Amino acid sequence: MQGFGQKEGIDYEETFSNTAGIGTVRSFLAIVCLQNLHCHQMDVSTAFLYGDADKEIYMRQPPQFEDGTSRVCHLLKSLYGLKQAPRIWTELLTRVLVQKLGFVQSPVDPSLFILRRDGEVLYLLDFVDDMLLASTSMALIDWVKGKLMEEFTMKDLGPALKYVGIHIYRDRDAGEMWLHQASYCCEMAEKFGLQERDAPSTPLPSHFVLLHPWEQPGGPDPPEGTEIDPLLTPDLHKRYMRIVGSLNYAAHTTRLDVAYAVSQLSRVCHCPRQRHLAAAERVVCYLAGTADYGLHFSRGEGIHLNCFVDANYSNDCSRKSVTGFMLMMGGAPVYWQSKKQDRITTSTCDSESQAILTAVQYVEACRDVLEELGCMQSTPTPVLNDNSAAVKLSIDPVAHKRSIQLTRAMAYVRERTQVGVIAPAHVRTTEMPADFLTKRLDEVSFVRCREQSGIHVLPDTVQTL
Repeated sequence: MQGFGQKEGIDYEETFSNTAGIGTVRSFLAIVCLQNLHCHQMDVSTAFLYGDADKEIYMRQPPQFEDGTSRVCHLLKSLYGLKQAPRIWTELLTRVLVQKLGFVQSPVDPSLFILRRDGEVLYLLDFVDDMLLASTSMALIDWVKGKLMEEFTMKDLGPALKYVGIHIYRDRDAGEMWLHQASYCCEMAEKFGLQERDAPSTPLPSHFVLLHPWEQPGGPDPPEGTEIDPLLTPDLHKRYMRIVGSLNYAAHTTRLDVAYAVSQLSRVCHCPRQRHLAAAERVVCYLAGTADYGLHFSRGEGIHLNCFVDANYSNDCSRKSVTGFMLMMGGAPVYWQSKKQDRITTSTCDSESQAILTAVQYVEACRDVLEELGCMQSTPTPVLNDNSAAVKLSIDPVAHKRSIQLTRAMAYVRERTQVGVIAPAHVRTTEMPADFLTKRLDEVSFVRCREQSGIHVLPDTVQTL
């Protein structure tokens, strides 16, 4: 049979399979840099073929392997195309790592495994069939490699250079690491035929408007004489969707400087107009022009986690505010987000408080991941915000009548403050790198935020690759 013909409950039950979260991947690589660990990579060949089939499944004889009869094949092993194949592989790998090799599976991220042996520790991060191994002991890494090769056919790729699309450049002597997607950014421009265009200095133009009032559901009629921006044709609509999808990958992986622009453009995928397509193409050109930029981690910046959180309050009742935050360590972010808030807020303090609530939840998750990676945060994580009223609400229940809608949300934040998980603090807007995650900025302010957030030009040795 073919995978798309499988019926739930008959041919398969569960299909969920663990994959490492991208925040965990960045945290893992940051710890490798900051703690000066050896980091190697392995790839499993034909991973989905190792597990045993969990259901009675029959399939047609494969092309060029027919025996001239109408007989079908009884599938004994997992096969590419089966809906449950990823789950079968993950369960098999977990059994091998835990039961045979003595790893402990992390409860925080099930794709992270920890092995302690002979006074040394090794961390293994799995993304389907790609594995990262990090340890202070090269001998322990070699031992795990050998054991895995006894179980599976694997490729030893040596020191990690590229993982889940992220290029890794490391200078161990200097204690520095760059994570970048230079080739992807250039390939994206070529893919959409934009490689010859000039690169803009910012992702979005200063005059860009996502939606005019008359373009929103139930909105007013446009003023007389207004030139209406036409909707895209089906072919251009498809092109727009492909561009935004490609941009999303970069924005969530290493290029947080386009996260706000991509978040905005993603909101109109159902009805994009000519200016939206032009803006999306501009973002592609911006990435191609700054392809030689990447996240720069440095051992000299320290291993302590810092959180910068901001919000852009919308006083239009038809729009919601935007949350932007980044969690930084070693001089670069390991988690970030630029996202429309879940509810309409009533004031700047309200929107900033909602952003702080979201950021604190990620702070807790990140601290848990870092603890699993042997980097427990012994002091509260600073949560820096440029709204003094929201910062005060994070510490004490002040101004209750004006913030009654925040009672439950900020009670959670204050409780995290009291137990020493976070330390809310005020910071000036000019020192807030998350500003470009919440709004469109002029060139000077945008470049300032980009530099403050740890996005820097790659060394010359990387640019020539």
